[in-house]
Amino acid sequence: MPTFNDRLRTQRKKLSEKENQLEKLVKGIETARENIKAVNKEIADIKDEIQMLETRILTDTIANKGITIEEIAAAIEAGWFDKAETEKPPDTTDTSVENNCATYSTENNNTSDKEGSDEISSSGETVGSA
Repeated sequence: MPTFNDRLRTQRKKLSEKENQLEKLVKGIETARENIKAVNKEIADIKDEIQMLETRILTDTIANKGITIEEIAAAIEAGWFDKAETEKPPDTTDTSVENNCATYSTENNNTSDKEGSDEISSSGETVGSA
């Protein structure tokens, strides 16, 4: 059976190993945080570059069309680029097209299928279910 001193040494060794393990994990977390910061900076730089390129493309397109900055400023002042408060869906209360179609289709067909089959032939006999 191990002595108290042996057990104490074993526990101190375990403690030392766990402290080393914790230190490595903390360093890993610190490294991960640094990496996260670096990647976030790279993402921000890429977004800035995209915005700069989009702006350049827009500027070139406007210049190629012969539009001046003054004309753009005047258009903005005139409200040409104002966005609508909310886009309204098409007015669904005006159903004249649908109503006309529906009215026309029922207007010209006043008989049901059964009524249409009960016609009298030219010989005077009833055709259909009558």
